[in-house]
Amino acid sequence: MHISFLSLFLILFFTACSSKINIRSIEPSVIQSHKIKNIHIKRFSNDSINLEEEIKDQMFKLSFEGKKYFNLINNERHADILKEQVLQDSGIIQLKKENPVFTFQEAQSILWGKILKKEIDENTYYKEKTNYNKCVQYLKNKKGERYCSQYYEYEISCLEKKYLLLVQIEIAEVLNAQTLYLGNFSATHSTTKCSNNPYGQDSNRKVFTKLKKQVVSDFIKIIAPSYSYKYFTLLDSPYIKYSSKEEDLLEEALSLIKNKQIKEASILLKELVLSTNYKSYIALYNLALSHEALNELERSLAYYLRAKELMFNEDNKEELSSSLKRIKESIKNKTLATKQLKY
Repeated sequence: MHISFLSLFLILFFTACSSKINIRSIEPSVIQSHKIKNIHIKRFSNDSINLEEEIKDQMFKLSFEGKKYFNLINNERHADILKEQVLQDSGIIQLKKENPVFTFQEAQSILWGKILKKEIDENTYYKEKTNYNKCVQYLKNKKGERYCSQYYEYEISCLEKKYLLLVQIEIAEVLNAQTLYLGNFSATHSTTKCSNNPYGQDSNRKVFTKLKKQVVSDFIKIIAPSYSYKYFTLLDSPYIKYSSKEEDLLEEALSLIKNKQIKEASILLKELVLSTNYKSYIALYNLALSHEALNELERSLAYYLRAKELMFNEDNKEELSSSLKRIKESIKNKTLATKQLKY
């Protein structure tokens, strides 16, 4: 089939300019037990980078809709609390009736671990360079004109550093000592500094601080619900005959999505679906995507299923199969994550 240069240009142009929509989905924790929420964190072995404090900090800050996910239990302060209780019971100090009574919180799980590897592999090598501003040998051509036949060549030394941080973390239930989680986490980084580079490398301490944060972030995503974000392409070719009004609805809806006005766009897409009497695959598919972006997953699934009835080529089949699989998984994950957040 012959395709003109102009047609090919238009296809590439509109493909590059296709509207995309950002969809946020929630992933549940791999740990089903709610006992992980009331947790005591013990000291880590070989912890020269304060990994324990980074874990405490990130777990303490983690919250959903203003509610903290973890309750960190500090058993090390129990001795101080007991002393205060003894002082109050002695009658030496007078308490008002409304004064709170000190009580212990029971940890239902314990977290600990160790740094297995904290390594730096250094490698020095040399690179050949040429200074084209410095000529070491001149020759003359047939016209008697002088030209440079050889430039100054020299070597520079380069230092490559490869960093590795490997950590093992374990969580166990207090009551029966059952292991709730056991896993290894690693992070790597590499830097190169050559002698002709005026800028220095990050210090080893700074690099391991970055690796520490990465390791803990990866760990938190395992033991608590987390959000993931991904862009999906909206369809902009009607495939069926649209009226001028319907073309305007599609164009305006895509423009609104581009400006992150998803709710407003979904209203126009619903109008387009009704106007085409549910006969437009594109309108149904885009409407399903918009509801998915709004976290209205059951509605999204319903429109994906309606769109499935209108599939007319293999491209539709593949994209819709992927979308249906994703939305069903998202509904399952949302149900489980919502249950975990309510513990």
